[in-house]
Amino acid sequence: MKKIFLYGLVALFTICLSGYGFVSYMLNRSVPKKSGSVDLEYLKDEVKVHSDKWGIPHIYAKNQIDAYRVLGYMVASERLFQMDLMRRIASGRLSEILGEETLKIDHLLRKLRIRKTMEDYYEKNKSNFDPLMLNSAQAFFDGVHQFMKTNPLPIEFTILGYEPEPFSIVDSMGVSGYMALSFAEGMIGDVLFSELAKDIPQDQLAQLRVGAKPYFEEYGFAKNSSFINKRKLLKTLIESSEFLNDFFFMFHGSNSWVISGKRTKSGKPLLANDPHIAYSNPSVWFEAHIHTPKWELYGHYLPLVPFAVLGHDKNKAWAVTMSEADDFDFYIEKTNPNNPDEVEYKGKWEKLKKETYQVKVKGKDKPVEGVVRISKHGPLLDGLEQSPKDKTIALSWSYYHPENDIMSAIYGLGQAKSLEDYKSAISKAAAPGLNISWVDQEGNIAWWMMGKIPKRAKGIESDILLEGWHGKHEYLGYLSFEENPHQVNPESGIIISTNFKPLQEKYDYIDGYWQPAERMERLQELFKDKSILWDIEKTKAIQTDVKANSADQIKKILLASVSPQNDIEKEVVKYLKDWDSLSTVESVGSAIYHVWGTYVMRHALLDEMGEDRFKGFSRLADYLHFYKVFIKDPNSPWWDNIKKPEKVIESREMIVEEAFHSMISYFKKKFGSNTKNWKWGDVHTVEYVHPIGKVKPFNHLFNTGPLPAPGSYSQVNNISFKRGSLNYGSHLGPSTRRIIDLGNPLISYGILPTGNSGHVKSTHYDDQAKMYVDGKYRKQLLHIDDIKADSIGELTFK
Repeated sequence: MKKIFLYGLVALFTICLSGYGFVSYMLNRSVPKKSGSVDLEYLKDEVKVHSDKWGIPHIYAKNQIDAYRVLGYMVASERLFQMDLMRRIASGRLSEILGEETLKIDHLLRKLRIRKTMEDYYEKNKSNFDPLMLNSAQAFFDGVHQFMKTNPLPIEFTILGYEPEPFSIVDSMGVSGYMALSFAEGMIGDVLFSELAKDIPQDQLAQLRVGAKPYFEEYGFAKNSSFINKRKLLKTLIESSEFLNDFFFMFHGSNSWVISGKRTKSGKPLLANDPHIAYSNPSVWFEAHIHTPKWELYGHYLPLVPFAVLGHDKNKAWAVTMSEADDFDFYIEKTNPNNPDEVEYKGKWEKLKKETYQVKVKGKDKPVEGVVRISKHGPLLDGLEQSPKDKTIALSWSYYHPENDIMSAIYGLGQAKSLEDYKSAISKAAAPGLNISWVDQEGNIAWWMMGKIPKRAKGIESDILLEGWHGKHEYLGYLSFEENPHQVNPESGIIISTNFKPLQEKYDYIDGYWQPAERMERLQELFKDKSILWDIEKTKAIQTDVKANSADQIKKILLASVSPQNDIEKEVVKYLKDWDSLSTVESVGSAIYHVWGTYVMRHALLDEMGEDRFKGFSRLADYLHFYKVFIKDPNSPWWDNIKKPEKVIESREMIVEEAFHSMISYFKKKFGSNTKNWKWGDVHTVEYVHPIGKVKPFNHLFNTGPLPAPGSYSQVNNISFKRGSLNYGSHLGPSTRRIIDLGNPLISYGILPTGNSGHVKSTHYDDQAKMYVDGKYRKQLLHIDDIKADSIGELTFK
């Protein structure tokens, strides 16, 4: 991807040649000031901003509109380049600044209609929106634009050679589509399983989905697999996902739990939350605190979105995790061979809706044109790859639901004063699918799944390619908000959300890409003792827990399969045997366990799947579900290597031993023969990568780290590497850790992976990075006396 930044890097190189002093000036000139005064048009009253020692602005205004105008200015002052990137991702406009290497991604994002869907919704419904919400959003963007007009732009714009254009409310709304796209695992899973159905026996394929039924023939799974195999859609989806994950950020799983006052020391509810998002630099959240005489909120903001996605005040707090309910499906459409603008439905040809678009490409004189064709099921993904003339694929997605008022939902959470307000707010959104947890001073704790969940016909599971032409695979509607999974004030006094399937049996029929049970099981184990009264310090220990919950069983199988022959092999076996299942940075046993497990899966599956399909499978939760069952099953057909002679039937022990030797070779090559040097923190590091820092030597300027990192996937401290790959650098983890005890909401606790600023020369660019990997926290302040005592400057807006 290095060509992407060619033009910008030439510009930066030219700047560097002119002298270090000038480079320093260019980097420093856009770092915002924290003290003094700023003239801001349209303010009704003076606004004061106190920045605490972590660079978090505390905005004191006399009315909400003034507060949002200043918030927009402050967010732009720290995150303007990130805001523009988020807009370009959601709009499919990366190629304007990065060149034709991102053209395929832009086409996919345009075909998905992420921004266009919100544009249509806004135009149709803006007269029905809460006027205060609209005015607040408009004030936010007015503050952004005033900053852009009166201040130097960050150096990234100089490097890439462009200036940002004004932002709009629709740009902001489009971010919700990118959020929804980020954790739609089925977009890869549906296509992957369809491809595999052509080459792998049904019963064997079903093992990849624990508990799956061999329904493929009956519902068109296998007979349609040859069609999907003619396309390269899977590769396109994986490549796009990889690029967005590596260069920007995508949303993944998360943890949250809420505890009622009867189980806390303070006697008031307590909330903990850590949403898991791919690492980036700057990190995804911008923290800010707003105080007015009538309203207050300490919020975590996506920089392009005016309203806090996570937040708390003196009376309430809410948390977000990804629901993982499957809210979309691929439909195969039969196209008219004589007219590609028609598809078959119940024996008749139906005309498709058509939209045209243009993608500007850096370095090209003319934009590239494209067409989106839309059936009754959704937009067609044709044109992305070669496909048969008589079939194509349409995407049905809750994001396209006509009642997807995500902006009002997020705004409403910040304004909510009661449990009923909370429910009313989140009932408005159709996507993204989120779990929203809640606590309030009345003593309520709650969890509710937000989003429109499709009702599918009996027998139709959600990871098959549905047939669009006969009408038998149509949705029966959507669950009502009251039917969505939820809990309110349970007798247990605790609600845990970890992207696992809802625990209540009445929700078993809902399909989803539920994450593995380890985090849920570990948290249930830690909260089992009802005599313990929970407080902030005890909760910190749980939020940073690094126990690999299924390791005790799995490592016994691994160890029983090998007979060490030399000193190194004997040392490796002893390290794993003595390992306490904790993934700490000093642990050698942890490193051996995780790397060995990766090689087991690669040796077992690559012969049938190939590299691309294996990579796709490793992106799914099914990878971990399968591994836990597979490693315990010595009779699974997946143990046999089909590329070896038929007379040689591989056993589990043979494959595990091969993986054992591959693992040792990996460590010897990377760290030498001294096993004491094979520490998890040396293998498992985290580097926060700026988009421009992907290109050396600019990683030294823009990136933070690498730093040794504890934890791993499926652990509560979910600092994760890419499953199935031999690169153990962490690519996702807690995007923040928050703990709010309503017994003392004026001082809560949190942390960001790097810092609150997007300026590399700001002291707040990476001032939290070491604390984060060490599992430490900082205070989140609400009281003016605490804020002033912690202040590094006061900025007055006039």
